[in-house]
Amino acid sequence: MTTQTAPAAELTEVWTRERVLGLSREELIALWSAAPAVDMAELNGEYEGLVPNAGDPEAKARVAEVMYNENSAIGYWLGKAYTPLTETTGDGYNRWRRPGGNVERNIRFGTEMGPSLIDGKPALLMYYGAYVRADGSQPRSDLVDEIRKLADGVYLGMGTTKESDGSRSQPGHFAMVGPVGPYVGVDDPDAEIA
Repeated sequence: MTTQTAPAAELTEVWTRERVLGLSREELIALWSAAPAVDMAELNGEYEGLVPNAGDPEAKARVAEVMYNENSAIGYWLGKAYTPLTETTGDGYNRWRRPGGNVERNIRFGTEMGPSLIDGKPALLMYYGAYVRADGSQPRSDLVDEIRKLADGVYLGMGTTKESDGSRSQPGHFAMVGPVGPYVGVDDPDAEIA
């Protein structure tokens, strides 16, 4: 994967939710590539999720249909949540809003500090394959999200899946701000098991 390098000064500037939403995919990737790994203990709680696509109305529309739609198969993505379990490992889940304002907490992942599958530099890695649906309705996932810190309370993420030749896919991108609330845990711990 080829990425442009973000100037180091950008990593020390003031970052807000609105400024992150003004990023293009390419800008987010460049900042993620230059950013340091977030410390495992720092991510603790629920975070608002964002998928910036400034300047790309088609990408914005695609994301809105799938990720920001209460009536989609997965619901309106509110973000992710994290809790550290040890100095180098943790647990987490995604949050979704459904019609009527109901919030679901599911799609668990395990976390650990390690080398990025994208560029080899340190990152907080989120393994969706750590959990599967207990009813067998969902196979083990090879999705891995990687988190780096842009600023206090502002985090950038990239996610890839395994290709048939063993390489990783082109990354999907997202950002998070927060925490916006405490770590609550998934709605049904028995529905997704290790």
